Amino acid sequence: MTVVDSSKKVLWQLFQDKKAQYDVRTRHLHEGGKPKFINELIKESSPYLLQHAHNPVDWMAWDEAAFDRAKAENKPIFLSIGYATCHWCHVMEHESFEDLAVAEFLNQHFICIKVDREQHPVVDDFYMTALQLIAGQGGWPMSSFLTPDAEPFMAGTYFPQPRFLDLIQQIKSLWNEQQEKLTAQGQRVKKTVKRYLSVGVSESQVSIDWLNQASEQLCAELLNMHDGQNGGFGGAPKFPQEAWLQFLMYQYVDSCDEDVAVALKLTLKKMQQGGIHDHLAGGFHRYCVDEDWLVPHFEKMLYNQAQLLQLYAQAAVVFDEASFAETARQIVAFVSTEMLSAQGLFYSALDADSLNDRGELVEGAYYVWSWHELKGVLTETEFAWLSTHFAVFPGGNFEGQNVLFQRDLEVFEDQFPSIKNKLIAARASKARPLTDDKVIVSWNGMMIEALARAGVLLKDVGFISLAQSAYDHLWNLHWHEGQLRRVSQSGQRNSTQSVLSDYSNLAAAALALHDAVADESPRAYDEDAELLLSLIKEKFWYLGVLYQSEATGNAETMHAWQPQVVNAKDGATVSATAKMLQVISLSDQNHTQWFNQILAGHVASIAQQNTAHAGLLTAYLQSKSHTIGQKKINKEGIKITLINVENSWKVSIESLMPWTLQGVQLCNGEAVISPYSRDKNCFIVSPTLKRQPLLLSWQLCDDKQCLPPQSLKLYLY
Repeated sequence: MTVVDSSKKVLWQLFQDKKAQYDVRTRHLHEGGKPKFINELIKESSPYLLQHAHNPVDWMAWDEAAFDRAKAENKPIFLSIGYATCHWCHVMEHESFEDLAVAEFLNQHFICIKVDREQHPVVDDFYMTALQLIAGQGGWPMSSFLTPDAEPFMAGTYFPQPRFLDLIQQIKSLWNEQQEKLTAQGQRVKKTVKRYLSVGVSESQVSIDWLNQASEQLCAELLNMHDGQNGGFGGAPKFPQEAWLQFLMYQYVDSCDEDVAVALKLTLKKMQQGGIHDHLAGGFHRYCVDEDWLVPHFEKMLYNQAQLLQLYAQAAVVFDEASFAETARQIVAFVSTEMLSAQGLFYSALDADSLNDRGELVEGAYYVWSWHELKGVLTETEFAWLSTHFAVFPGGNFEGQNVLFQRDLEVFEDQFPSIKNKLIAARASKARPLTDDKVIVSWNGMMIEALARAGVLLKDVGFISLAQSAYDHLWNLHWHEGQLRRVSQSGQRNSTQSVLSDYSNLAAAALALHDAVADESPRAYDEDAELLLSLIKEKFWYLGVLYQSEATGNAETMHAWQPQVVNAKDGATVSATAKMLQVISLSDQNHTQWFNQILAGHVASIAQQNTAHAGLLTAYLQSKSHTIGQKKINKEGIKITLINVENSWKVSIESLMPWTLQGVQLCNGEAVISPYSRDKNCFIVSPTLKRQPLLLSWQLCDDKQCLPPQSLKLYLY
């Protein structure tokens, strides 16, 4: 091995100190069970990195030391990026990174760096873009080969062991014989990626007409992609695509387009029925491998739960659909039971793989059922009921096993609760999947925001209390010396710097709580949000550009190995830029100019690939109306309050100094709603106008001038 013996002694001492804190994963063990190998990843806290701490590969973490070593030894870098609950990451580890021949060759000819994509999302974004440019597709594990200056010259995803060994042998030969050519190729790729990810400075302003047209075009494109039989978008594999669904939700309340409503309801119902939905514990898996939502990729991610919770809660009130509310409650029950830490914070994920009854690590073992297993757990009557309402078969519907898949939505009847409880008890005897117990600020922010919004929509104070508790714990643990730390584990924060998504999602959580409990809470959540926005401006806003990682000072002086990303593309979640724009649109303070400047900077990107920027257009739609279920709305110079009183709504508007209100009017189409008899700026809206778009108009004046008239769409549910 290339690490000197003295360093190894330090690593083994560290192993002794922390071996009780994680599960050793390696097949290379001494008779007493002690691992034979150790590497630099033993210093890390990430569950994913610790999974690889005893590979025979001499892994290093993503830091300056690794790049300094690559330069000193003039070796190419093998960069492997994945995450703890990634099935194919586990497969490649077992086949290649645990293989002695592969490890020996890597250690001799490469500097090997392992990255947890959830700790370093900007690094992941940069090299995933490079992978897509090089290979035309992406995924994890991500396997990239770099120069010592972090320039990617070759990339792929999962490689079977024989092919991977052959590949690294070829790259070693090419590096020895054609290093200049590989370096030039890496420089070209890096330059292209930087240019691609630096889109975001295209226009100085953008018109309302252009944004309305862009929203209509995106809506039309998504409806064209929508699967009219199974819901969702496109074919297999099929992802929930929460950013698209959230956009369609706001497009619907803006336009009342019934085609949009049909697509939304069909998708949400088909996902409820499908194997992507855990019908026992609640919550959703990450995606399905088929177009029918039958067989999921079984990992469960916190960010999916957060986004789908908010969507199902919104759909419950927008479409007056009780089953959507029940699904939202099941998500909260799952997260509270299986993803809540002792510190009151939310874990990142549950693995797809777990041990089956033969002790083999198998994808989905915890969630699937054999025909005989189901018959053994249930009574004859219960089994007959289950096989009638769920698609279970003697030969199974997935590799001889059964994924629970509803044939219809009429299962919330007499027998299912008892059946469900029996199956939950039987599942409890199985080996649980690994829990990635990292606490990530941005994902916790998403869940806190979703809980607060869902609590208001579904009138559940328990959701709001859970959100408040998590928010307080998150702030107390992750706020350190005037800035956020991205990751903690077991109540201990680590030194990983937060990125834009952490600040923007926590600010969104603060504003959601401000809206839900501001009158009853001693904490000024709105002030927290403004503090976070000011730090975003200080840390991430540089020369009119919003970066995803810190860009204080001249961005060109950043380490060559530390990538900078500007683009606002949505991924598994809405982009950090889009989330920040949503926060700005909800803020008590006037950030209109900043909002317009950032949005205008991405006009070219939206025009070029609108489906990748649904989050930005959702932020625009929110800015022209209000967040579904929002009670307090602040716009330039005014404050609007919505109060639900016995199925009626009280709508009031007040001006902020030095302005006075003129021409206040609330309309339902062309019909003008009369103001409250004792206050011309207050209206009582009858229950008959629920779920109908209303337009509130006003004008602000002072003693010298009047501003242009303004208006806002309101949706009362």
